[in-house]
Amino acid sequence: MNNLQDLIDEAKLSSCDGVDYEYRKGFVEALNFAIRKHNEQWDIEDFKKDLIETEINLSSFKNCEYADGILGGLKTNIKILEELQWQLQTN
Repeated sequence: MNNLQDLIDEAKLSSCDGVDYEYRKGFVEALNFAIRKHNEQWDIEDFKKDLIETEINLSSFKNCEYADGILGGLKTNIKILEELQWQLQTN
């Protein structure tokens, strides 16, 4: 979860506007969602199911940077969890 908070802090420190701002806004929102769900003891499978549902729900938002940011944040969370899972298995 510290990795997610670091990414949020990094995104908030970056200066951007326009489509980059919209993407960042969605990305940060998704990471905050992930932190809340980690506190509720969600596992990687819960996050993968949520990603599929979110992709379906956002499918009508073509070329929407905010929606792309949400999906990017959710995928980043899953990638971090997969990397942690892999590290635990190899140790």
